[in-house]
Amino acid sequence: MCGFLYINDKSSFINLKKSHDSLNLQNHRGPDFQGQMGISNYNNGFNFVDLNNNKNQKINQYLGHNRLKIIDLSEKSNQPIFKGKSFFLYNGEFYNFKEFDNENTNSDTLTLFNRLENIGIDFLHNVNGMWSFIYGDMEQNKIFLSRDRYGKKPLYYYNNQSLFIASSEIKSIYSYLDLKHREINPYYLARFFHTKLNDYSSDQTFYKNIKSVKAGEVLEINNANFNIKRKLNIKKFPIKNFQFQSKECVKNDFKNDFQKAVSARLISDAPVGVLMSGGLDSSAIVSNIINLKKKENVNFFYARQFITNENKVSEDDHYVKILSKHFKIKLNEIDLLKDHSKIEEIFLKLSKQFEEPFNIELTSIPIYLISKEMSNKGIKVSIDGVGGDEILSGYPSFLSLANSNLIKNNFLNFINYFKLHMSYSNSNHLSNFLLIASLLKNKFFPRTKRIDNKIYSNKFKDYIDSIHLVKLRAKYETVIKRQLFELFKFQIPYYLKISDQCNMINNVENRSPFLDFNLFKYVFLKNEFKFKSGYMKILLREVLIDDLPKEIVFRKNKSGFGSSIDINNLKTKKNIEMILDCEVIRLILAKDINSKKILNEKALFKNLLILSYLSTQYPLKLDI
Repeated sequence: MCGFLYINDKSSFINLKKSHDSLNLQNHRGPDFQGQMGISNYNNGFNFVDLNNNKNQKINQYLGHNRLKIIDLSEKSNQPIFKGKSFFLYNGEFYNFKEFDNENTNSDTLTLFNRLENIGIDFLHNVNGMWSFIYGDMEQNKIFLSRDRYGKKPLYYYNNQSLFIASSEIKSIYSYLDLKHREINPYYLARFFHTKLNDYSSDQTFYKNIKSVKAGEVLEINNANFNIKRKLNIKKFPIKNFQFQSKECVKNDFKNDFQKAVSARLISDAPVGVLMSGGLDSSAIVSNIINLKKKENVNFFYARQFITNENKVSEDDHYVKILSKHFKIKLNEIDLLKDHSKIEEIFLKLSKQFEEPFNIELTSIPIYLISKEMSNKGIKVSIDGVGGDEILSGYPSFLSLANSNLIKNNFLNFINYFKLHMSYSNSNHLSNFLLIASLLKNKFFPRTKRIDNKIYSNKFKDYIDSIHLVKLRAKYETVIKRQLFELFKFQIPYYLKISDQCNMINNVENRSPFLDFNLFKYVFLKNEFKFKSGYMKILLREVLIDDLPKEIVFRKNKSGFGSSIDINNLKTKKNIEMILDCEVIRLILAKDINSKKILNEKALFKNLLILSYLSTQYPLKLDI
């Protein structure tokens, strides 16, 4: 796993000091080796220049790379890679590379580069892995930018008529541009305030002039004029028709596919760690590691989470200990932020890394603390259970699906989903009656609901009002459509971004077996494999019934990682003053809003707080 920076300047020679300084801002992504190359243009030709040995060369294109050594620790996999008229900057893992390593390089990086050279961009359809890369074809005077199907690895770019920059992190782009301000994308900011999650599924970012390569996309850039062409969509997955398969066949297929997915994530020449939570997904990964007889090659971690305002741990602690005893696993235990004295230091560090506001109550802080502890113990690869709920239908979202069908006048489906909601929730008859009455009232007697006029300024309120999460989800009225929405539009893009940033800041690469491209086909299973008798993820439970303790297989509720932060402890005079002094915040809030109103609105306060922390790290500007 790595980080890279590419600069092409048609108006002047590359500023080598500035480009090197910009690359150094992402040293955490690859502390094991740094490589720099330049490309000098002359008389319709070009030269590759090794900048590590020639720091005074005049160049037109800059290629910088920071490497975290995981597969093939030798120098031959150092980057940038160049050969003939091609070059390669790569961040990722190509898990099935040995199937295509015709040259016996034993390197996923070199194998991917060789296949791109010999076959072309279409080869990406064969790759099982995660990646972002820049592949340069100097003969055609083009470069290709790409990210994997789910967008696990980031890739940002900036371009105008004379300058094109692409990077693993935005901070390197702004460092080279040397602008006075970073101009915020107001729609993006409004979405954060309204949904508490940012939109990582589009090409938009928090900043107006920075774009993101979308997940599963290949962009072709003509170096003559920097015109961008969408060359390829690589969101094709292996699909299978389960309609005529028996239940046992489906279970056997999934068991084999999942074991291969876990086995692939264990491919590493560096130490590997697995995060255990006592939940079904992480327990499934641990079980497969045991079955693969790889236990001795893996370090097992458990993050003990303390309940806010109570000096006791979450219920996950009980289930993790059951699992570790069952498999005779030695646990590395991590206490998650029992002492909150360093929380402001963490806010500053993560704000600087994320370069945008983030939800302080979700997984960002726990992931950061876990990966930091893993890194301290020499771990370079972390394996987690992200994607299990989205692939196998772990969310009992029947009420939301009922509402979606009601909005679309699918009344029979509305009734069926509402019945499922009643079966899978603990609500009583009265609350169900009141709930269905409320849904019907909103359907037939709708009222336009605007955001509280007393909070936001009129200009910012217009952006807020344009975003409606209920309507966003209402487009997807079946279980499968909702799974696809969460995989590609909402939950997974968010968690993958958080995971990448929080792990890479600690020099740790994150891998998620449930997001293996061979498991995507299980999204399209019939509902009988997804939920039954009050349980979600039925297929996974039935596959694991003989491998895991029954208490874990039939566990319904899981605490999940949260920050355990008591928001009230953050409501200090210092933080309120920082919020009210922030220029961007003054633009988005109503002029007559006071500190009491901010303190009384929990969601508003925490979002304003992290935005104010971000403004201390970068010169933000909002034009509305």
